[in-house]
Amino acid sequence: MESDYGLHKEELENLVRIVERVQELNRAAVEGSIDSKAELDRLLKHHRLEDVDDPSKLELVHVLEKRLQTRVFRSGLASDMDQARLMVKHRWIKIDGKVNNSPGYIVQNHEERSIVLDPPPDQQEAAMKGNNPMSNKKRKHGSDDDSDPRKKFTPDEMLEGANYYFEHGLRKVVPYFFLYKTFAKKRWLGRTVFDVFSTEFRDQTSEYYRSAIEKGLVMVNNETCAIDQKLKQSDLISHKIHRHEPPVTASKINIIHRDDDLLVINKPGSIPVHPSGRYRHNTITHILMKEYGFKHLFPINRLDRLTSGVMFLGLTPAKASEFEALLHAREIHKEYVCRVLGEFPENVVNCTEPIKTVAHKLGLNCVDPDGKPSATEFERLSYNGRTSVVIARPKTGRTHQIRVHLQFLGYPIANDPLYCNEVIWGEDLGKAFLPSQQQQVIERLSAAKAESTQLGGAAIPTPKNRQSASIPETCEHCHLETLFDPEPDQLYIWLHAYKYNGDDWCYTTEMPEWSQKDYDDAKIVQRHQELARQRALLP
Repeated sequence: MESDYGLHKEELENLVRIVERVQELNRAAVEGSIDSKAELDRLLKHHRLEDVDDPSKLELVHVLEKRLQTRVFRSGLASDMDQARLMVKHRWIKIDGKVNNSPGYIVQNHEERSIVLDPPPDQQEAAMKGNNPMSNKKRKHGSDDDSDPRKKFTPDEMLEGANYYFEHGLRKVVPYFFLYKTFAKKRWLGRTVFDVFSTEFRDQTSEYYRSAIEKGLVMVNNETCAIDQKLKQSDLISHKIHRHEPPVTASKINIIHRDDDLLVINKPGSIPVHPSGRYRHNTITHILMKEYGFKHLFPINRLDRLTSGVMFLGLTPAKASEFEALLHAREIHKEYVCRVLGEFPENVVNCTEPIKTVAHKLGLNCVDPDGKPSATEFERLSYNGRTSVVIARPKTGRTHQIRVHLQFLGYPIANDPLYCNEVIWGEDLGKAFLPSQQQQVIERLSAAKAESTQLGGAAIPTPKNRQSASIPETCEHCHLETLFDPEPDQLYIWLHAYKYNGDDWCYTTEMPEWSQKDYDDAKIVQRHQELARQRALLP
């Protein structure tokens, strides 16, 4: 979520605390506490959340969507969240005619239409030419306009390096060189370049970063830097890497509906929605742009990487905002199909256990009395003696809601690397999970991530996939060991959004093969359990 909304870790944690406090005070106010009601009103006013109709329904995503940084991006003024942040910080954005340089400013409903791009007078000419507002610094460091927060990348520029090939049922990206760029964050100031890289970016070893700095692959203000160089405010840091993206399924992204404003697709499991972390081109947005020619896409319901099914993308910012409002107001009915471990009850089951995110960095969510109100209705379709096919109808939209509720009931999704993992949860797989067990699970999950070999479940190296790899085991450019291919069926979970409908519309997909009554799941379930025991699954 940090990367989705362009926040620093501390900003996200602070917003989480605010939302949790609002919900806590609201519960007390409902029970008749006058003091809590007064404090709740003060809290909402202080954080500009007076527009919230029902504090009990306030979610983190609601606050994130109201931040100025998000609204600048959603309005189309910026091409991504990072650019939106820079434009706000550099005082290029006005609300109601007044400059606002706070990315976290909460935009009121009546202010939405008054957000405009208006660079300072001394930078307006530069803005028209696409130059950096920090033009003096730019000339000093000899840079071009690459660090310009106003710069909008064309689709061709965004897709540079997006060369796909298909192998063993997987879509792969030919490794490419990529330049990461960012301005020094507040918490980095006064620290050495090496210290920041070795502690903040742990996808590589300290030895790698030492070598990269010495070879000039890491630069500050477009100049080579020393290991012990300390970072200052407004420093531009860049890091040139040879990027190896993880493979995703080779399944085609099928279009369900398309008009001038809206695109509806059947998202395959394993493909992330938009660039984040190790994924850039192997994402829904970039694949659609590359293969279908779309220029601008605004994801609406962001299905998890491992989940498949109906997904909406706005072709205009206005349509995306309109649909997001419907989702937040719970005016859209959703139905999922899943295959779970064990014999699910024949009768309709309603789970109303509250859900709480207990470790943001690990993506871990659990049933917790202090969590957010959550409700899911389940109905069994079939049982084959080992697993059950179940329909899930979520009434709320919490992160991992269906997966967490199924786990709590004792019927986790049978190939879920996180919530159906004996190494993490123990033999009962988290059934009737208690908050007192959270710390132990967090420690186990951290260890499993450290030992795991590939995102989303890795294949155990075998002579077959070792010999068939088309890329050497050690890359000739970056000298890092390449990972082995996972099996295609290890890249997704048995959770599929097959139906979304509103008052006057309905979009559906065909039921996935694994949901059929006679589907043979024995080998996949067995391999999933073996990989979990060998710590070869990364949730």
